[in-house]
Amino acid sequence: MTVLFAGQDPYVTIEFRTSNWLAEQLEGNRLTDYICNLHDKRLVVYVSCTVSSWSPVSMDEFYYQMRVMKAIHGNMRVYPRESEALWDELKIGDVRAFDEIAASGINFIYRPKTCFGVGKCSLPLPEGEHVVKKSYSCSGNDVKVLHAPARHKLSCHIPRSEEIPNTDKLKSRHRRPAKKKHEKPDSHKNLWFHQEYLSSFGVLGEFRVFLCQGKVINSAITKFSAGFRAEDELSGRVFAAKAVDENAFWWYSDVREQQRKKWEELYTFAEFVCDALSRRHDAQEHYESLEIGLRLDIGVSELTSNGVFFVNEATRFHCADYMSDIISMPSYRTSEVLGKAIAEVYKSGRW
Repeated sequence: MTVLFAGQDPYVTIEFRTSNWLAEQLEGNRLTDYICNLHDKRLVVYVSCTVSSWSPVSMDEFYYQMRVMKAIHGNMRVYPRESEALWDELKIGDVRAFDEIAASGINFIYRPKTCFGVGKCSLPLPEGEHVVKKSYSCSGNDVKVLHAPARHKLSCHIPRSEEIPNTDKLKSRHRRPAKKKHEKPDSHKNLWFHQEYLSSFGVLGEFRVFLCQGKVINSAITKFSAGFRAEDELSGRVFAAKAVDENAFWWYSDVREQQRKKWEELYTFAEFVCDALSRRHDAQEHYESLEIGLRLDIGVSELTSNGVFFVNEATRFHCADYMSDIISMPSYRTSEVLGKAIAEVYKSGRW
């Protein structure tokens, strides 16, 4: 839908192709001929989903073949560029960027504690819960809330002096201890990392704020009602979503005017983070797609009047669920705004 709106511009011509079509072209060595027939045109290969989720062609193979095609064509590029696609999938680069943005300012400085899952663990957990996440995943998959000292597939290590005692072993010194089971960490590609768990996610959920060219266009609030914890194994998980209104800020105040002010603060925060990402030294390499759009998934530190916002994840617009049936009136509004932005950037020659 987004690309259809881009194609309404008289300077833009679009073609839709599937990953299966691409795989067939590559297998039959026909892609080169197809690309050469478009040699007189400025060509953008736009990938409107998470490349790593493709089954016919791997992410590495896709970008390798596109580099070859780019050399043959001479006036072609792939969007998103490979460096941003990999950065997006890795996830921890974005988390590091959020931490650096918070550390460099005087406003919006709160961040949940994070350990990137390698080396000595930087998230000591004497008790309580933590959230374990995996790179190369989406839609809340491979997200587990664990009770310490459970660690799932984390590769970071805790010095023996800091390990949490096993109370069962302390009860009887004569009982033969059960053999400790270790889950084998995934490969380096599937990096597991963990963060402190905030109860606000389970009670409130998180805000999904959509931006186009740095400005908020709409927002939703979402919540997984069940299956988020590791022991549930994602069974019975229900994803609830609705458009944001004043009622979403019940935790901040019961006064409508104050709720609206907090709502405005949410949007100010989202635009601040988007702008900060766009100004980073690695913006062209890792955040180029922000010149079109972005969805920021935003949490709240605590559900009181002291609660502040923080970014949980940055979802590039080409990978994001627009939730158009919930938050857009008319339902195609988000696609239309982003599609027009695509056409504008294409005509400017920045693509």
